[in-house]
Amino acid sequence: MYATWTDHDGFDPEYTAELWRSIPGWAIDFANKLLKPVTNFYSTNRRLWEDIQEGTVRRDAQQAMAKWIGDNPPFPGKAFAMARVALSRRRPSERAGQHGGEE
Repeated sequence: MYATWTDHDGFDPEYTAELWRSIPGWAIDFANKLLKPVTNFYSTNRRLWEDIQEGTVRRDAQQAMAKWIGDNPPFPGKAFAMARVALSRRRPSERAGQHGGEE
């Protein structure tokens, strides 16, 4: 999915890494959440609300999980560029030879 989002001539991971020495944690988190938007923006909150209404929510567990999920440290820009290049090399069309296709 990341390759699809960033696979065009207008996106240069090296330039992004140079411009943003560290990628803000919120940006990486938001991109990850967009991979499953209903689950991440609706279902989790709905489930929490249902547990509150039923009286089955464990506040300590919920707060600890929310803190862990919400803690988004910055991602080093150079590592982001390297990961982006590695992801683009792993496209299914380029991996055909690894799983029984022509080598």
